[in-house]
Amino acid sequence: MNKYLSLIFILLLVTACNSESSGPKRAGLGAGNPFQNNMEIRWGSGALSSPLNLGTAQSFLDDFSPSDFDSSGRHPFEQMAKEWDDSYSSIDFLVEDNSSDIANPGYSNLTQYRDGTFGIYKSFNWFPQVSSSALAITQFFGIRKVDGSGTEYLELTHADIIFNYRDWTFSLDPNNLNDYDLMTVVLHEMGHFLGLPHESNWSALAVMQPYLSTFESHRSPYSSDVNALSDLYQDVGSAPLIFEKTALGNTNRVEEEVSGFFELRADGECRHYIDGELIHIHHKNLK
Repeated sequence: MNKYLSLIFILLLVTACNSESSGPKRAGLGAGNPFQNNMEIRWGSGALSSPLNLGTAQSFLDDFSPSDFDSSGRHPFEQMAKEWDDSYSSIDFLVEDNSSDIANPGYSNLTQYRDGTFGIYKSFNWFPQVSSSALAITQFFGIRKVDGSGTEYLELTHADIIFNYRDWTFSLDPNNLNDYDLMTVVLHEMGHFLGLPHESNWSALAVMQPYLSTFESHRSPYSSDVNALSDLYQDVGSAPLIFEKTALGNTNRVEEEVSGFFELRADGECRHYIDGELIHIHHKNLK
């Protein structure tokens, strides 16, 4: 691995795993922050000067019926965006209505999603580098920076939410015990889109818990989720400095965008990848 790449630990992505026991399927919902030093992932104040426009693919809109819209005309994903915005009054994170309706690109490579649009998409083919166990992933791109207090973090530059429609089924009916609740999954993924890691306390009630069963429905953030969001963005206005790295004895300020994801497989093994390279393996206790 490139010696400079080893300095740049990024990302996250959401993953799913089948239950090892009988009964209703229980899937692992993605990942928290895989950094060994608990580096934070977040959007910068410039990006949040106006709400982030997270568009919805037309293929999802075609699935929504009139009864799925709320009294203000918001479709299910916009309703979940409003849940995150209402949970933290200091920042309007996401556009809650009239967000972009976009084509579903059907890319075969994750890097192709790095374009000028933040989107929620369906994949019917899935990706060879991501486990088929994954319900959905949130792919991140970002730049490693240091804020005004000297704390290192990853400032997001792009992210997308991609659902695995090849291997899993979803429903808008919270009483459907055969499919995963679409609104619960997208609320969880929006949390990752904003930079939230998984809830580390397995006994806490949280949308950001890493597992979900087909009979579970969580359509609003809980206090643990709200506290995590507040902690992440309370100092978002701190002046960032571009991370310094030394090359051949010279210190340069660089902006190098990197990408990554990690998958938690059905066998309980979690693999972290940075720019396509496997950098870490651990098991489903997330240690």
